[in-house]
Amino acid sequence: MSKRSMTLSSGSSQLRTRAAVVTAAMGATALLGAGAAVAAESTQGSVALPSVAAASVQAQAKAQAKAAEQAKAHAAQVKKAAAKKAVSWIDPVKSYKLSAGFGLGGNMWSHKHSGQDFAVPIGTNVMAAHGGTVVKAGPNGGGDGPAYGNAVVIKHGNGTY
Repeated sequence: MSKRSMTLSSGSSQLRTRAAVVTAAMGATALLGAGAAVAAESTQGSVALPSVAAASVQAQAKAQAKAAEQAKAHAAQVKKAAAKKAVSWIDPVKSYKLSAGFGLGGNMWSHKHSGQDFAVPIGTNVMAAHGGTVVKAGPNGGGDGPAYGNAVVIKHGNGTY
């Protein structure tokens, strides 16, 4: 045999192999397409899905609906809790002048100011801004030094003071 005839022979073999693969793929595609057609028709009621597949689809739909309801209920609870929390903080005095705010810088502090200073007349009633436990009270910052003045320190449930 000549070199040329061997090349043609092996080339035609590769061509036949490719043709067989393409034919098999087309057959598989046609088969899967027929399955999809059966599934599509089953939603219209003309062909029934196997009961296992139908039950699985229904169970998944129910689970998704239940999860959506739970998420909606949780969102409502979070919103309600946030509204309640926002309302529960109050000003400690009815009328005041803010003499120094949190984070204020200047020559009065070596770092940024760490609190809120409410300037009020002597004898003014002071209330807690939120529920909690008094951990320090008194002159000189409740024992922290004269730089803090009179102070009442309350530990709140969320870890703030």
